[in-house]
Amino acid sequence: MGNKNSRPIVFFNSVVKFGGSIKSTVVLIEELRRKGVNVFVLDGGGYCAEYIETLQRLNIPHHVVLPNAKRLIIGSSGIMRLWRMMLASVELVKIIIRLRKKLLQLNPSAIWVNSEKSMFCVGRAVGNRFPTVIFIRGKHHPLKWFCIRDWKNLGAVVGNNAESLEFFKQFEYTRGKLSVAYNGIDYDSLQKEYNLSEVLPAEKTEALKIVMPAMLIPLKAHNVAIEGLAKLRQKGHRAVLWICGDTPNELPKDYEDGLHKLCRELKVENDVYFLGWRSDVVAIMQRSDLLILTSTTEGLPRSILEAMATGLPVIATKVGGVPEIIRDGVDGILVDSGDSDAIAEALERFLNPSVRSAMGQAARKNVRENFTIQKQAEDFLACVEKSINARVN
Repeated sequence: MGNKNSRPIVFFNSVVKFGGSIKSTVVLIEELRRKGVNVFVLDGGGYCAEYIETLQRLNIPHHVVLPNAKRLIIGSSGIMRLWRMMLASVELVKIIIRLRKKLLQLNPSAIWVNSEKSMFCVGRAVGNRFPTVIFIRGKHHPLKWFCIRDWKNLGAVVGNNAESLEFFKQFEYTRGKLSVAYNGIDYDSLQKEYNLSEVLPAEKTEALKIVMPAMLIPLKAHNVAIEGLAKLRQKGHRAVLWICGDTPNELPKDYEDGLHKLCRELKVENDVYFLGWRSDVVAIMQRSDLLILTSTTEGLPRSILEAMATGLPVIATKVGGVPEIIRDGVDGILVDSGDSDAIAEALERFLNPSVRSAMGQAARKNVRENFTIQKQAEDFLACVEKSINARVN
């Protein structure tokens, strides 16, 4: 496994947005390759230019299975989703056919996927020919009926937090296959992301500066953060909120429009700044006093780990693996989902610079000791090797 000339581990996905989950995957791939592991990346349709450009820049071997693919299934429900599935089905079949040819050519020691859709494609392409590992990065919904056979054929189910694996403990066929490999931070790479030349909106004010890196989708519950900010202002305190994220392609902007309307209704439109999609979030963190994440569901958010690694305290909801990172009252504050009153109270507490400093230092120490990319790579590699050895034996 440590020989770059050995049979590769193939990572397959169809990336649409270069968000925290896929960034964490790329960082893990980099570390595995530094350890001498031969990793090859296959992308379904080349939908995300930023992702492909990052692979090229990092010299990670990769191949787009169906270049110039255009049909995606994102969002919607009912008839609209069925219609999108029909439109995308032709390209999906083409991807599966080409995926089979490429996988047989590469002859991998194992295949690694991050989603049920990718697992389905691999199952249709090569069946159970190669050991397959799925990396779960959040709360899993009920299994798709058409993927049950693929789940039974998996060599390993790896979660980036313990909570993400709870769902799978009910199944007999996952017994002995569940493992945790916590997300890790590559501090050397993180240092390179600190440069930000521009001045951010309201940066030079005396207000508390809050960063919220989250795509503009309902499960991120930006409205709760905005409501908490408004309640803080009602108490006579000033804060600004920098929201880093946009609405994913092909999704309607109803949610985004609703957030702007909420800001106007609460009279905080001059305190909330929608910065759009940003590739320099870490640099923005360096200009901030704290990070906030009010999601209704999460895995193990990379943004929280990055913030803590840079010495930034965090306010976050008690969802997914978040409580496995943040020690409430030590290096951050945990609140219940939807509780804007608790958000306001936490923000008021962080108005004190000494509180921010103490929790920020504790956060940095916690992450740098317990959530390194080196440890994640070792844990993940052990799971892959176990899957390969089980097949051999």
